[in-house]
Amino acid sequence: MEFFPLKTGTATGEEIENALCAIENAFSIAITVHDLQGRLHGGNKDPLLPLYRKVHQHPCCLRERYRETGWSARCTSDCFTISEQVADEQAKPYLKTCWKGLQELVVPVMHNSQHLLTLYAGVFRCEARPPEGAPTQKWFRNLYMSLPTALDEKNVQVLSVMLEMLGHGLIAIGLRPSAHKETNPRTAALTGFIADNAHRQITLADMAKHLHLSPSRAAHLAVELTGSSFQALLLQERMARARNLLISTGQKQEEISSAIGFKNCYYFNRTFKKYFGETPGKYRQKHNS
Repeated sequence: MEFFPLKTGTATGEEIENALCAIENAFSIAITVHDLQGRLHGGNKDPLLPLYRKVHQHPCCLRERYRETGWSARCTSDCFTISEQVADEQAKPYLKTCWKGLQELVVPVMHNSQHLLTLYAGVFRCEARPPEGAPTQKWFRNLYMSLPTALDEKNVQVLSVMLEMLGHGLIAIGLRPSAHKETNPRTAALTGFIADNAHRQITLADMAKHLHLSPSRAAHLAVELTGSSFQALLLQERMARARNLLISTGQKQEEISSAIGFKNCYYFNRTFKKYFGETPGKYRQKHNS
């Protein structure tokens, strides 16, 4: 009998993408992953997943989206704003039908009581023909009619569990990879608090309370254990997330600014330029060209 050791927790982005493609082929679905806070990254801080994995790739979703007037805005509102709001409020899987009549299974993935990821699986048709208000082009109707029908209750349950397990696997691999190597419990508690709360308006006093220390002692401990101040660690975490979201999503700068904990976009732009030497817009353009 032969044994093949697995590199647990060290999968590369390419290996993860190959695994996702295998799951898609096995279940005849397309998987989309929304990394809500930009926290999935490799050890070099590069995004763990490619850009196309964050956008619905089925031709029914993507074809003509950026050419037809109003389509992109409606899709963004439907899949990013409304769907994510429902997922956040329910914190459990549900079936959604978009304005085009396309159905997907939506699975929110929670970590430490936070909604970090949303996985989408589809697409399916839930009616015999496109509903009123859907695109009327012949190509869309033909594509719609070729889609598989909606999932039954049993398959919904099976796929929901599978996607939730997949989401937690992505988190285990891509969330703070350096934290897995941290052996000092005090350092892990300190950096873990910042990573779990960087999107909030946290202060040194909040971290001190979490560590059961005075603010002055917490400030000294941060420098003692990491070589950086609380503010420097917080900024480092937020900038890593900003970089991730700029490279791997099409989110507006205002949305990214809010997602990573900045009160306003102007301060975010100024801070990002000071940190990386160029504006968020130029950074995105350079790395996505």
